Amino acid sequence: MGNSASVKSSPTPVTTEPENIPSEEVNESISQASFSSQEVSIDPSVYSGPSADWNMHDRFTKRYPWYTYERAWSPAWVRDAEFGYSSKHHTIGLLFEELAMAEVDPHLLEERLHVTGVNLHIKENSEAHHTNLYQCTGDQRTHPTRMKPELVIRRGQEFLMTLLFDRPCNPKQSDLTLIFNLGEDYKPHTKLTATLKVEVGANTSYSRTKWHATCVGQDATSVTLAIFVPATTPVGEWEFSVTVAVDSKEDDSKVIWQYNHNEGVIIIFNPWCREDMVYLEDEVWRNETVLNDSGPQYSGSVSKMAACSWFYGQFEDGILEVALHLVRRVFGFEATTTMGNVTRVVKRLTQIVNAPENDGVLVGNWSGDFEEGTRPTKWNGSVKILRQYMDTHEPVKYGQCWVFAGVLITVCRALGIPCRGVTCYNTAHNVDMTSLNVDYIQVKDESGDWSDISDDAVWSYHVWSEVWMRRPDLDEQGNYDGWQVVDPTPQERCNGIYTSGPCPVRAVKDGDVRVDDDVGFIFTEVNADRVQWRENHLTGMLVECARKKNIAGKEIVTHQPTGRAYRGASMRSYGGSQKLERHDITNTYKYEEGSKKGAIVLQKVEKAFQSLIGVNNNIYNIDNIIKGRDEIDIEIEDIRDVFVGFDFQFSVYVTNTGKNMHCVKRLVLKVLHNTYFGAITGQAQRKEFESLQLNPGQSETIIMKMDADVSWIRGKDDLHFIVLAVAEVDDDDEYPITVQKSFLLRQPNIRLRGPTSCQVDEELDVAVTFTNPLPVTLTNCHVDIEGSLSCQHPTQDTFAIPDIAPGSTWKSLLRMKPHQYPRRKQVRDISIGLESTQLRNITGYYAVNLTDEQ
Repeated sequence: MGNSASVKSSPTPVTTEPENIPSEEVNESISQASFSSQEVSIDPSVYSGPSADWNMHDRFTKRYPWYTYERAWSPAWVRDAEFGYSSKHHTIGLLFEELAMAEVDPHLLEERLHVTGVNLHIKENSEAHHTNLYQCTGDQRTHPTRMKPELVIRRGQEFLMTLLFDRPCNPKQSDLTLIFNLGEDYKPHTKLTATLKVEVGANTSYSRTKWHATCVGQDATSVTLAIFVPATTPVGEWEFSVTVAVDSKEDDSKVIWQYNHNEGVIIIFNPWCREDMVYLEDEVWRNETVLNDSGPQYSGSVSKMAACSWFYGQFEDGILEVALHLVRRVFGFEATTTMGNVTRVVKRLTQIVNAPENDGVLVGNWSGDFEEGTRPTKWNGSVKILRQYMDTHEPVKYGQCWVFAGVLITVCRALGIPCRGVTCYNTAHNVDMTSLNVDYIQVKDESGDWSDISDDAVWSYHVWSEVWMRRPDLDEQGNYDGWQVVDPTPQERCNGIYTSGPCPVRAVKDGDVRVDDDVGFIFTEVNADRVQWRENHLTGMLVECARKKNIAGKEIVTHQPTGRAYRGASMRSYGGSQKLERHDITNTYKYEEGSKKGAIVLQKVEKAFQSLIGVNNNIYNIDNIIKGRDEIDIEIEDIRDVFVGFDFQFSVYVTNTGKNMHCVKRLVLKVLHNTYFGAITGQAQRKEFESLQLNPGQSETIIMKMDADVSWIRGKDDLHFIVLAVAEVDDDDEYPITVQKSFLLRQPNIRLRGPTSCQVDEELDVAVTFTNPLPVTLTNCHVDIEGSLSCQHPTQDTFAIPDIAPGSTWKSLLRMKPHQYPRRKQVRDISIGLESTQLRNITGYYAVNLTDEQ
């Protein structure tokens, strides 16, 4: 709120006839130039407002003499120039506006009724709109250039505003009018501008589909208004001005002045409002997916699920600014009514989070070479990524699926869109999208071993996001309302763009591939079979020789709606009871395996695929399938909890289940280094056996021993392995039996110990320890901390530590202090990560309860 007007001299104020008042117009406030406006003054006798052939460039032709106060920060379209945005308005607009417009003479300003400021009631409005958690709404900001509190409201409900005047004001006689505008250009008769004549009196009912302003209070020199914002309003930073009739003449014409306010109103989506497309009635899930600023990222494998805390930080200072910048950027830095369409907004945000071609937020990298950026496993949250993007104006290097999903969750929650992370274990990646298969095409190499030459893969896990919204664009009856898959990880193109979603989860479950372009891809991810193919040496054709059904989507999980930071274990022990606070949502994506409904859906999708590609290759026709040797069974023992740095062993059982004797002519067992995304990167162990004679019912047990140094030598693969068994039986060496099983080694966590409670302004000491489990020294060690506790000593949240010798323990004492925000949340927490050349993705977690009311 300003204290005095910053104006220059001008000609006599312009008057307009009441019976011929042109439509109101919003104007940007500007900084005062160094030249005098008297040299370019406009003759009131010839100035009559906008011409009939209005266009966006006439935005700079103001209707009324105006005044303003100095801005606290530049408008959004000026800040966007740092990212390469430019327009005629940006290059000449401010100068043209200053040259063309008359302004209120400071002497006249003192003589007549005028606005001296605006009270946006930020505290009261923030509480009513559930936006008081945003640090930008408070008085203890950390933003480098924006230190004053900002008003953040949710569309679909009222907010309060008090206009302050230099003298008593009658709102009815003064024709109080507010003009809101989104974007650099004034676009009348669209949802990008709203002109509100203040209603006074008892009958103040209004339609909830339109903006409305009602006088709800008045004292000597102020007028308080309740302003309603429709639930279809485009999101963004809205600027506003106030026009006031300050005098009247003998001919009843009015002298009108325009006050351009120097602070905008940020409008975001509203999951509390029934009219908003993101309305989420379930309060528990609303608290989790909108208000929770941290949660787990699930990884590992279906048999050894892992979890680590991720700091979303949507309420941290500057994060909402990044989210709104991204909304403007995805629409070409031009305000558009589409910014109010949550489906379109989310689809564009999903695209901009990844940066394969469009200079988005994150660059994906699965090569293993991260020298030019940050290793994906080093990130513990979204805040540092988004701030780096805004500071450098360049895509951040690097990310993988959980990082892309985490950043998108932060952006969506900041904008008020319910969003949650989802991990799918055993995710099928079919590159050709012609069937529900993950193909393994096996050929013999020069050594006589069988190897896979297909590009298809099954990822141990894959992380995407879900957003909640209604989808009347797909079905007016609401059949596709609810959770929608959005996957920002750049995988396959959809309509030429690396993106997936928003795609209704219900459509995926029912196999409605024609509803959305992404349904088929996501359906395959969670329903594919793994098919082994061999080339027939006589025909040269590929022949299916084995099929393992329902290998994909073994379990699909999200975080339980606790509404608080993650407090579970880092990994579920083999056969253990730890649930890792996970919520199983597999049944929302697929019908129960073996069910009649599930089989019907599978056949429907397969037929749809055949129709789309113009082929008739019925995968359920087994006439062309050569079956493997069903009487020889190979079973690989489940590998229980094994920590990296220790020797271990497991067994492979080969059994003759038939009534005749069989000879396993050749059995090859391999332990392969594998990434979570299915890339074989090396061989850890290999054994070969010949001429295993098996009588009916006989079983042979083979023990595979693994040395500790073999298990960690490729730690950059995150300790994922595959055990592969290939057997050639009797005289048939063309169609061998192939069995595989994946496993994951565990690694110790960072241990953090500190007080269980403290006050918000109190510093606390947190003891950190980690013991090197390897027989070699950990080198090039770096620590990264992210969360709602700031580092006081050391002062940096990213720092190097000395090498850690074999069996030695690194110890440190961190002096921390809780963040002031988000207010009303009684927990502050941090995630800490340790990366070294030998071991990566070592994590720890600490939380503390705040004892004082905020």
